[in-house]
Amino acid sequence: MKNEFSKLLGPKIGHLDFEIVPDQGDPLNLDSYVIKISRFQDGWIVTGTYADMKIQWTFKPIALGWQVNLSVNHSVPKGLKSITALQFDFNTGDEDMDHWLVPVSGNHVSNTGFVNVKNLSGYKAKATGIFKDGNYKGIFLSAIYPLSYSVNCTASKTGTEQLHFIAQTQFNPNHKSAFHQSESFWICTDSNMKNAVEAYASLYKEYQVDKADIPVGWNSWDYYYRTVSLEDVIENMEFIRKDPDLSENIKYITVDDGWNHNWGEWQPNYRFPGGLERLVKEISDRGFIPGIWTAPLQVESLSTPAMRTPEILIKNQYGDPLPSDAGGHYLVDPTSPGGRGFLQELFARLYDLGFRLFKVDYVRSLLKVNQFYEEGVGPYEALRELFRIIRSCVKDSHIIGCSLPEECGPFVVDSGRITIDIHNQWSHVEWVTDSILHNYWMHKKIWINDPDFLVVRGLDTSFEKETNVTNPAANNPNPGRWRSGPVFNEDEAMTWTNMVIMCGGNVFLGDRLSKLNDKGLSFVKKALKPSGISAKPLDLGDDLRPYFWLQDLGTSYRLMVVNWKDTEHEFCFDFTKYRLTAPKQLTDDWSKQIHQTLGGRLNVFLRRHESILVQWEK
Repeated sequence: MKNEFSKLLGPKIGHLDFEIVPDQGDPLNLDSYVIKISRFQDGWIVTGTYADMKIQWTFKPIALGWQVNLSVNHSVPKGLKSITALQFDFNTGDEDMDHWLVPVSGNHVSNTGFVNVKNLSGYKAKATGIFKDGNYKGIFLSAIYPLSYSVNCTASKTGTEQLHFIAQTQFNPNHKSAFHQSESFWICTDSNMKNAVEAYASLYKEYQVDKADIPVGWNSWDYYYRTVSLEDVIENMEFIRKDPDLSENIKYITVDDGWNHNWGEWQPNYRFPGGLERLVKEISDRGFIPGIWTAPLQVESLSTPAMRTPEILIKNQYGDPLPSDAGGHYLVDPTSPGGRGFLQELFARLYDLGFRLFKVDYVRSLLKVNQFYEEGVGPYEALRELFRIIRSCVKDSHIIGCSLPEECGPFVVDSGRITIDIHNQWSHVEWVTDSILHNYWMHKKIWINDPDFLVVRGLDTSFEKETNVTNPAANNPNPGRWRSGPVFNEDEAMTWTNMVIMCGGNVFLGDRLSKLNDKGLSFVKKALKPSGISAKPLDLGDDLRPYFWLQDLGTSYRLMVVNWKDTEHEFCFDFTKYRLTAPKQLTDDWSKQIHQTLGGRLNVFLRRHESILVQWEK
């Protein structure tokens, strides 16, 4: 088999195989079948038989790589636990590969990052690969969206120069069918990381999202957490109205988690006297568009819907409500009549009240469900059904999918969160950047990218000495703790502002605006006119984060240089290395200072965690 496909996938691929795991009996691989190999068009097809089971394994050239599928036909309906459409070894030819980079993606869009091979253990991802650095040719492996069933792409070190890769589709083995098909996987074996990602992104060229409305607004979450009140919302709106720059650009006012009595009943609590009707009126009367947060699949176990209408819930094999991974909750089944009715009532009610932006959160819980009311439905199809229901109720309102897996596919939502939660601490900027690095290419291909809130408050940018008043535990300095470490200094707040600008997508302010000083407000105002264009990372530094990001603005370029190091550092940007014509001079976006180039290079000296934005005409 290796001889047949060595020219197909490249000489570094070894032991090419697949695996089929039935609900009963031993796993089956290539050696189990009587096979026939043939060409079709520019690809390959492998057909095989074993007992009453037939397989078809296809390799189709696409972009810079190959699309791979494996289908199984049974003479009588049977259950399968999984199909591993690809299983192979990858030989690096380098005995010292501990520092090779493996991109990993977790169970939702914002759980991403890079690890060194030496730290590779236990990762099961939806995309993976291995690269010596950002420019060295390696391998990239991912599912092709949209998906229906859960997938895992796994890399494990099996030798001094070798990794073993699998690309697996998981099924509900209780569902019997005469036909099973793996999800489609894409493998690229002869390109550097940047080119591989760009080639993967090109698979979505037919889905280009052309939505003029890139939301700019304010959101209550990061400052107020679950303590937000109507008075808080009014205070921030009045501040916006009195400021010409803010009032001209901010259109949406979104009330996040904290307005609700509990998850499942979705009624306002005592901090919103007059209910949602008054909230909508207060927002609309001031000329803003009302937005609201929900987690519509999550139902608290002791809520009225959970206790009185169990037919809306996802059930396990014994007919009991399935606990959510969010803790203390059950999950609404969007494929059941009761679940559909529950969701329709909720979003029709919110729409009729006047909300026109809907932030929909905690939907990734469905990824761990393999049994729905509607038989044969996978978790991604169930998620798409959820948003079809929402869209039918909210019409042309703007929908933001928060924690929505991108593998649901294009056009499911208008905007998609591509990051974990941002907070006003440098550790969170680092984590969020990991997500942006992996997901920048999604912008206007799957949805409008939402990098989470623009938060700038810190001791240098705020009047407050305690900038996380409603969550003081956020200032805990213990490393590794959620929301840990000191708050932003001025350089760090500016770097996060620059990152939001370079994302080119949604801008939602997340601070108590009246408590920002002039410096903090100047940061906020810099980001209020999103370009709509996502910057591309150009390199991958020793910190596993790019130092250089480039935004093509049409008639000009914008470059961000960022120092992720904990010490000051001088950076040299070589224009020719990135196939750019070096200008004689560049203009600093903030200070308007002129930077000169020398020998086709730009040299800048940056403090720890500092960044700059520079522009030049093409």
